[in-house]
Amino acid sequence: MFRITTVIATVLLAVSTACADARIAIWDPSPGSDESRYAFDMDYLRTVTGWLKSDGLEVDWLTAADVVNGERFNARRYAALIMHAGAMPQMMIAPCRKFTNAGGVLVNLGAERPFMNIVKPGVGGKWELFHDKGYKWQQEDMLNYVGVKFQWEGRMRHVGTNHEPTALLKRYAADMRPVVAPAEHVFLYPTDDAQFYPLVRSQRPDGKDVTPQLFIARRGKVTTIIGTNANQVFTGTKDVATWPWGKQTVIAIACIALDLHSGDLVLTDDMVVDVPRKLLPQSLPLQNRAPTEGTDPGGIKPIVRWGRFNGSSLELPKTATDELPQELAPGAKVTLAMPPLPGGACFVRLRGAYGSNGAELKVVSNGKTLWHEQFVHHVAKGKQNMGMFDYGVQPYEFHRIAFMPIEARGKTLTLSNPGTQTLYFDAVQVEARSPAGMKRVLGLGSGVKPTPIPRNITSTWSSIRSTIRTQWAGAPGTPDRWARIDRAIESKLAFGCPVDLLFEGTNEWTAINALRYKRGKDFNRPRTVVPDTKRFSEIVRHIIGKYGDRIHHYELWNEVNTYHFWRGSIAEYMDYHKAMAKIVREMDPGATITGGLAGTTAQCVDPWVAAFARSGVLEHDMDWFVIHCYDSAAAWDARFGLIEGHLYNVGSHKPIYANEQGFARRKAGTEDEKRRLTNIAMARLHAENAALINNFHTGGHSGPDYSYFDRHGKPYPVYTVFDDYLNLAKRGGRHLPATIMMADGSSVRGVYVAASVHNDGTYTVVVNPADGAYREPAPPTPPNEDFQGKVYKRWSIFFADKPDWGGGSITLRPAKGKDYVGFYRKTIIDPKQFPFVEVNASKVDGHWDLLIKYDKVSKKVASSDKPGKVEVNWAELSGATAKREYEFSFRTYGTVTLSSMRYPGTSNGPSWQRPAANVVVRVPMLKPEHVTANSQQTNVAVITHRGASPWAELKLTTDRRTVVHLK
Repeated sequence: MFRITTVIATVLLAVSTACADARIAIWDPSPGSDESRYAFDMDYLRTVTGWLKSDGLEVDWLTAADVVNGERFNARRYAALIMHAGAMPQMMIAPCRKFTNAGGVLVNLGAERPFMNIVKPGVGGKWELFHDKGYKWQQEDMLNYVGVKFQWEGRMRHVGTNHEPTALLKRYAADMRPVVAPAEHVFLYPTDDAQFYPLVRSQRPDGKDVTPQLFIARRGKVTTIIGTNANQVFTGTKDVATWPWGKQTVIAIACIALDLHSGDLVLTDDMVVDVPRKLLPQSLPLQNRAPTEGTDPGGIKPIVRWGRFNGSSLELPKTATDELPQELAPGAKVTLAMPPLPGGACFVRLRGAYGSNGAELKVVSNGKTLWHEQFVHHVAKGKQNMGMFDYGVQPYEFHRIAFMPIEARGKTLTLSNPGTQTLYFDAVQVEARSPAGMKRVLGLGSGVKPTPIPRNITSTWSSIRSTIRTQWAGAPGTPDRWARIDRAIESKLAFGCPVDLLFEGTNEWTAINALRYKRGKDFNRPRTVVPDTKRFSEIVRHIIGKYGDRIHHYELWNEVNTYHFWRGSIAEYMDYHKAMAKIVREMDPGATITGGLAGTTAQCVDPWVAAFARSGVLEHDMDWFVIHCYDSAAAWDARFGLIEGHLYNVGSHKPIYANEQGFARRKAGTEDEKRRLTNIAMARLHAENAALINNFHTGGHSGPDYSYFDRHGKPYPVYTVFDDYLNLAKRGGRHLPATIMMADGSSVRGVYVAASVHNDGTYTVVVNPADGAYREPAPPTPPNEDFQGKVYKRWSIFFADKPDWGGGSITLRPAKGKDYVGFYRKTIIDPKQFPFVEVNASKVDGHWDLLIKYDKVSKKVASSDKPGKVEVNWAELSGATAKREYEFSFRTYGTVTLSSMRYPGTSNGPSWQRPAANVVVRVPMLKPEHVTANSQQTNVAVITHRGASPWAELKLTTDRRTVVHLK
């Protein structure tokens, strides 16, 4: 390796001579750290040292004490100080500022947040986070000093996919080439008085510049060289497939620092890149990921394919009429030439995206319409999963599979967009395959507590997903160390359905170290601390050894991409997953291993997905990839499609398990609204060909917020949605692609179909006009009580001491010598329409009860001694069923401030209706026997088509979710 500069060889010799006295310093972070927000890699630093010395450079390791010593460390003796991991001792800040002001160069070889984790010596000399401004673990003073600003903007993270070594870098390492690959970085940009000179320039697929992966920052006299990739892809050997020049890059950085220090390298304006200082506009759908080779969806090889199924359209032409284009404008069409097709079952698989209502897709072959859908766009509700993932501006990535009857197979396939908005394509293919696909899973999550749901209901589920709080395991030598875990597992096995067991939870004896566990306790989340894999494996071995023959799926931790559940790094999780997967494979080789994410970043690449692929976990140590699809606007399919595109982009067709999603009742509104939104969400998720689904449900133990059942095991109305779709998974149901069309030939809008074939040769089809036009008549005004204005005239009070009606509330306190205050009113109410009562007591110093009186009997239905809202199904508890006059009575023992009493509605009233949809459904059949339909909800006409590729045609009119059984 030799340096290449713009000067002639004789000057190169002079440069070497001039720099003969300048050395390279590397900060020695010994004895390391137990923190989780950064990691010192001593082996990496030794590797870097070896690389530099192999090029003839003189290198010294300096401790923090050495750096503080001005005689030992200064810009006369050293040209550069190299650090990594983003952590910097507080004691080194002033010496480093002095060093850079004198012409020395600071270098950070790779960090998510360079110079921002300020540390100090802790117990045993190990480095701990330095907190001088409250509990603020990230401090930007040093970063700003070197001319760099950090901004927490998720939509500007990890967006660079095209990385090009600049002419400046190639002066020192000429053989480097551009790469197209997802790479991690945060949003850094120059301060107003600084400039960035990229060494590895990074751009989005659309050519817009973003934070470079490697750059020089200069602010006045202060010069730094910064690598933004925490995994040191560009300055290490962790991903040689992407960047095989790690050694050359590090040597080049050192030589650049030497030449900057000596003045032999002059930075000029033509080297500057204007990095945006604010959020860039969103890329067009499917144009925010780099094109890759992609994958075969479901492992199915095509007869013919257009595009790559890689979550990107950038390898496609912008527009075209005879090949698949990136986008199809309103009114446009494209005709694709097809080869001869075999006589068996054939399908057209279509994957694309849309960003608004009005995009439409029509697929025609041999004059026959195979698919015609106008897509319904729901605006996702912005940030989800504890505010980490912003989906509010994201397009929908759709995936449809259309059946091709023999008579509809021609020499061409025509795709058109009769709609009003642009449609975007990932890929299209024609495939020959068996109609039956993956075995379906449709289950629910349980709470931690035992549940009263009858076994005759739970035994019909495909699975019960249950967390096992592994922190409940006792340390070695503890009496009955497994008793609590055993009881929890046995309570889940009692459901009578397959069990999905979720390993999560760290306790003090399994924690990776004491300091990390203490940090977890400081945040009241010690169970989320990274466990020591050797100690944690004791728990896993016990569980599998005792229960492995009755457990079907093992999920290796929960929502690891949120700090709320995993207080560790990506690398630490990959190590944990590999270690636990090895044990599962060894002890229970037939079990399914799952793992994944709470949500996926709404960008071109998710760093966790990239890490799963890079580490080999995705390919070798995982059977199903988990995604959680929460959204209170029924947009579960938005998350599903986005993660599918991410996986395709890294070349994986791993099955996706949507194993946690739902609505909180407070977000979804009434029980009727929760049922309506769940109906839409489930219909849309099934339309994406999702076969593995498990909805979030707490078994009645969080009230109606998430549960499908109340505390007594009685189902809420939302369970009817789940129960109807459950028919698809019963009797070994396997996914069956089905095609739905409007009987009059118009586009299908908001009507979805899902189908399965069962082990006994029967079929189930669910037709759901979930997103069709509907009207919601205004419900009668609930008799809500906001305690303000003239509301006091409706209430009676006794035993009170000067009630205070001020500020939109009422404050009650017992009169002298009285134990309580009585506060009551009578009202006519229909418990079928308003079975819930919600009381908000904003201040409580004592206790209050709510009683309901009818038929001369008074029953207590709610009570509390704490401020906040309390909600109860009063109609169920009291047994009230008829519309009549009821008396609602508070008794307050002490001083209590009541802010409101409300009566949320229910689904028992006529809250929503849909117009009837006249539809035709094509269902590919495995056997050509005569088919009849059996549905309790509607009459269905069935026409059986025999031949080499038999199928059934269903004609039905429906205004609601309809389950059709075919025998």
